[in-house]
Amino acid sequence: MGHHNGRILLDWLRHLRTLLPHCRGPVYGELQMIETIKQLLATPTPLEMAARELVEAQRSKLEAESAREYAYHMVQYHDDRINRLRERLDELRGEAV
Repeated sequence: MGHHNGRILLDWLRHLRTLLPHCRGPVYGELQMIETIKQLLATPTPLEMAARELVEAQRSKLEAESAREYAYHMVQYHDDRINRLRERLDELRGEAV
């Protein structure tokens, strides 16, 4: 790695340290950040993948439940509206006779 690239990497690591407050010290901090980055970029285990998928499924279910609740109330709204309009039409027809 050239001097310029090494400098860029060190600058990037120092910047990253500000984003990861648990990393402290001039050498330990950089090493800890590298380990943290490795963990973030590592291929997840089947257990981690299943846990993430479970969380995603729970979120999707919550969204679907909200959509179902919204749709139920929209159906109720339109039923009420139809009934109101039918009653109004009946009243108007009765007045026309």
